[in-house]
Amino acid sequence: MTRRIPILVFILLFLGCDALSPTSPGHEPTATPYNGRFTGDLGIRAPNDEDWSLVTLDLAQNGNTITGTLRERKGRVHDVEGSVWLDSVDKASITVKNIESPSCFSLGLAFHEVEYERRTGIARALVGQMGGRCQGTVMQPFRLTRA
Repeated sequence: MTRRIPILVFILLFLGCDALSPTSPGHEPTATPYNGRFTGDLGIRAPNDEDWSLVTLDLAQNGNTITGTLRERKGRVHDVEGSVWLDSVDKASITVKNIESPSCFSLGLAFHEVEYERRTGIARALVGQMGGRCQGTVMQPFRLTRA
């Protein structure tokens, strides 16, 4: 038993303390977290049958440019475009385009956090703040998860 302890200490030193740490990172986060399909609740329900409570966001990131589409619960599709902020890959903003609505004039999503899957390094959720003009000024948090 006493001979096994030095071997175990050697293995731990060789692997490093992070090997057994519950907070060790696993895979490095991807450099393009804004790729893929994300779904969640933006919490807007307008009286003229608009329902942004459940949206599907399909994103493609090429460098610092983000493009894609946002689909409302009722099936209407809007183009989105934006960019990754220069100070952090985990921060970005997009604008929802072609909103043709009497109650919603503009919407934007600002992402301030990306939650990564520890084992793969792929973004599993986008967290941020939605803002715009939709029956008054809208400003509320959201969390969209990978579909």
